[in-house]
Amino acid sequence: MKYPEPTVGAIIFNPDNKILLCKSHKWNNQYIIPGGHIELGEV
Repeated sequence: MKYPEPTVGAIIFNPDNKILLCKSHKWNNQYIIPGGHIELGEV
């Protein structure tokens, strides 16, 4: 059985209230909110 994988994303604003976005090769070069996943037991 495969368990859900915990992930996190962060919305980051600069002093001009612009949002940081990243271009993702995994999603056909679309802009995404930066984030990632963690391994079971990772701290």
